[in-house]
Amino acid sequence: GGDYTNPLTAMDNLATWCGYPAVTNPCLLKIMPGVYNIGTNSLRMQQYVDIEGSGKNVTRIIGNQSNDGAAVSNNNAGAISGVIMGASNSELRSLSVESNGYFSLAVMNYLASPSISDVGIIASGFDNVGYGIYNNSSNDEIKNVEISNAYEGIYNADSSPSLNHITISNCVRGINANVGAGWIGSSLKINNANI
Repeated sequence: GGDYTNPLTAMDNLATWCGYPAVTNPCLLKIMPGVYNIGTNSLRMQQYVDIEGSGKNVTRIIGNQSNDGAAVSNNNAGAISGVIMGASNSELRSLSVESNGYFSLAVMNYLASPSISDVGIIASGFDNVGYGIYNNSSNDEIKNVEISNAYEGIYNADSSPSLNHITISNCVRGINANVGAGWIGSSLKINNANI
């Protein structure tokens, strides 16, 4: 019942319904209940544009981006992408994100520090190689988030995220190694977490 049937199209037409997003002109992309499969595309957040679903159990964004494993392992952020690409001065809330490609990233924040709240993330990935949230040079705020079925729940490179009221479960990385939250050159603030 909205103006668009696909969140990608709505974000591509941002100028039509929002104008120029700015601190004095913030906008909201409201996504109604439903399953939105964006395939190999990425939903790219924009500064001063919040993305809000209708609840993490009723609004699902699914993608199957695949990334080069070496690029992910070497933190070559310019060569990798996620189902959701974060942006500073914006918030992602009240929905679920699912990724299922090879070396897939459900949410990627590169040089971006969004707020992420009331979000469910399933990052199963092909052959169980998927990341829930992948931070590279990010200081994002993550609260009331559930991450499951990931190769690694939250990965951080040169980042200082704030994690509040999060649950990370059922992470499988190879046969004997499970990683809920990993970091390199990072400093995490964790409060009320179940990892």
